[in-house]
Amino acid sequence: MRKLLIIVLAVFLMGCAYQIKVNDFGATNLENGMKSLVVIRTEGLIKDAFDKAIREAIAVPIGNGLVLALSHATTTLPYVVMRTIFETIAKPRTVLQTKWFIGDKEIELIGRKDDISLFRADIPAYPFGFGDSEIVRAGDKIVLIGYPYLKAICVRVGVVANPKYISKAGFDFNPNLKAPAMLLNLAASPGDSGGVVMTYQNGALKIIGIEAAKLGHNGTAIAYRSKYVQGCIDEILK
Repeated sequence: MRKLLIIVLAVFLMGCAYQIKVNDFGATNLENGMKSLVVIRTEGLIKDAFDKAIREAIAVPIGNGLVLALSHATTTLPYVVMRTIFETIAKPRTVLQTKWFIGDKEIELIGRKDDISLFRADIPAYPFGFGDSEIVRAGDKIVLIGYPYLKAICVRVGVVANPKYISKAGFDFNPNLKAPAMLLNLAASPGDSGGVVMTYQNGALKIIGIEAAKLGHNGTAIAYRSKYVQGCIDEILK
C-alpha cells in the first residue's frame, strides 16, 4: 500500500512539474506576438446581391512587405450556406470581384499555393521567425496565438500530439489537398485559421506551424508544418 501511494504521489508531482503555463513562453513575447498579428477583411461583390460578402481572418506579416494568410479563410465562397432543421444546403452564387483590406487600406493578393495565400502590405514584421518543424517531437510545449470566433486575438498553450500528421481536410478550391501538418492537444475554434504555433528552439521562440483546421467534434487543432508553409511561400514568389 505504501509503495502504491509513493507511485501515485510521484506521478502527481510529475504532472504538476509538466503543467504548461503561458509564462513558459514569456508574457512580453506573447504580448508582442499578439500585437504584431493582423486581421485581413475579405470583401466579395456578389451578383444580384445588395450587400457584399464579408469575412475576416488572422494573418502574419512575415517581413519584406509580405503577409501570410490561409486561402480558405480569405476566399469569397462561390456559395452561401443555408442551414435548416433537416439539412445543410449550399446555394450557388456568382462572385464578381474580391478585394482584401487591413483596416481601411486595400492590400494586394500576390498568389496562392495549396491553402497558403501571400499578400503585399507595408506592415512591420512579426517579431519571431520560422523554426524547424521537422525536429519537433510529440510532447513539445507549444503556444497558439489565434483569433477564436473572430472575437479577440488570444493565446492558448498545449503540447504537440502528433508532429507528423498528414492533413486530409479538403477545401473547396482543392478538395484533394493532403498537406504536411501536426496535431496539437488544444482546441481550435472557427477563426483560428492562420494563427501561429510557436515553441522554443535553440533558446529562441520560433514559428513551427500555422493553424489550419480542427479535427473532430472536440476541436483538436491541426497546424501546417513550417517547412511546408515556407515551401509554398517560395513557390508563390517564384
